[in-house]
Amino acid sequence: MSQEKFMSGKEFRARFAHFVETIQDDGLVYFGNADLNVLDVKDQGCNQQGQAMVQVIFNELYEVKA
Repeated sequence: MSQEKFMSGKEFRARFAHFVETIQDDGLVYFGNADLNVLDVKDQGCNQQGQAMVQVIFNELYEVKA
């Protein structure tokens, strides 16, 4: 898997901390173009360099049209 598909914990906190701290309980969060939902979040342990890894699994929402 290429490195550009990863985000460091520091970058994740920098990009999301403001939203996590300020979003109201009735606020809405969407992923992609509102065509993705979170299927699962998994602790993947550590990689060979000892870095903790968390996986967010998305599910694509789409409609099959015949």
